Amino acid sequence: GRHEASTRVHLLDGRSSRPGQGRRDAASLTRFVDAASDVPEPEDGPSLAQRWSARVLALPPHGGAAAAVVLSDLLDPEPLRPLLAAARARRVDLVLLQTLAEAELRPEGGRFELVDVEDGSVTEVGPEEARAYRDAVRSFVARVRAEILAAGQRHVLVPAPEEASRSGTADAELERAAFAALVRGGVVARR
Repeated sequence: GRHEASTRVHLLDGRSSRPGQGRRDAASLTRFVDAASDVPEPEDGPSLAQRWSARVLALPPHGGAAAAVVLSDLLDPEPLRPLLAAARARRVDLVLLQTLAEAELRPEGGRFELVDVEDGSVTEVGPEEARAYRDAVRSFVARVRAEILAAGQRHVLVPAPEEASRSGTADAELERAAFAALVRGGVVARR
């Protein structure tokens, strides 16, 4: 027979799911993750990379393989080095799913007025600014990817579909996009 791996979900706030085994426990693990997404992120305190590092270092000892999947835009200004070092120290394989909106990866040309969500200021942009923004995003993604790959971990870019930002099914759309990216990246295989 086929042996299905034991799975446990560990959250940044220290909570952990019960261990699950293969398909039979997938629904309970999914419910655990869904319930966790309702908890707001703290506004101040340690950066995401620092919290992830602390959580990886706090994982219980394991004798076999361990993997952690991080879903984030990775736009936190804090370097990923502490997380990558913690994963190496604990023998944890990381898969970093970097989610960015299609509009961030491929901004439209033309003239637009951008409104800053924090202070309400308005900035007019044209095709040159859109090109410069696209190039800056591509450069940022390439730097992040290089840092992750140099540490021996995996990076998968997940373009968030436009429908995800406009629909009431944003989570489902992003989950589909993430799973498709994992399959394309060879991280998971369909059975």
